[in-house]
Amino acid sequence: LARGVQNKVLEAMAMARPVVASLAAAEGIDHDGAIRVAPDADAFVAAVGALLADPAAARALGAAARARVIARYDWAAALAPLDGLLGLA
Repeated sequence: LARGVQNKVLEAMAMARPVVASLAAAEGIDHDGAIRVAPDADAFVAAVGALLADPAAARALGAAARARVIARYDWAAALAPLDGLLGLA
């Protein structure tokens, strides 16, 4: 199963961009609410419209997305379990 779209979502999150994603695009991403997930086209349009109408909310969502990527997907976070496995913790 290709994961190119999920990589694009993670890249946008890392750049502190507000993200609205489909269910399929958000699948497997541990976003903890830092992106908006739309189950259908109408919800997608509504979510994008709401963020365009509220730039402060869009900036806050983007900042939360970046913080989530750093906390969950940063090299240090991703490799932390390895230290325990190798007895380095």
